[in-house]
Amino acid sequence: MVTILVISLIVLVLIMVLFGYFKTHVNKVKKINIKILEAESQIKQLLNKKDELLISAKDHLGNDCKALDGIDDVCDISNNDFEYYDFLGKYYKRFDNFISDDDFDASKLEDDSIEKISVLLKEEEEALSGCIRYYNDTAGEYNDLISNFPIKLISFICGYKHLSLFSIDNKSGFNTIK
Repeated sequence: MVTILVISLIVLVLIMVLFGYFKTHVNKVKKINIKILEAESQIKQLLNKKDELLISAKDHLGNDCKALDGIDDVCDISNNDFEYYDFLGKYYKRFDNFISDDDFDASKLEDDSIEKISVLLKEEEEALSGCIRYYNDTAGEYNDLISNFPIKLISFICGYKHLSLFSIDNKSGFNTIK
């Protein structure tokens, strides 16, 4: 009788320790998930601002700038931050190349709005770069956490999936890894 009581007590203690361990790790996943949602929100806001600035640049340049033709087609992909970033990055590079070209003469424009837009776009690009690094760090931590045993079991049960990351390409900025 005493043996059964001791074994039951040991099993109960082991179950409580395992429950505490799993609960701690599930809470870690939840905290990281909150950070990821905040980073995604900031990235989305910065992408929308970048989109507005590029459209404003197109409006100010008028028909002189063919590099920004098609920038208005963004509504189809604005729900996917990875595609949205790639799309806007392509147009940002076109715009930057256009205004950096020797043939471009800013003095022909009525005001200095293109120069202001260019400065604002560079600031947005720097802020976006910082947010993406934060997102990548946090998503990497999340992916590592849900990949390790025994949390991998909880991940399977709870439906946690690996997150996509942005990768840095020295020639073209950030691209996505899926």
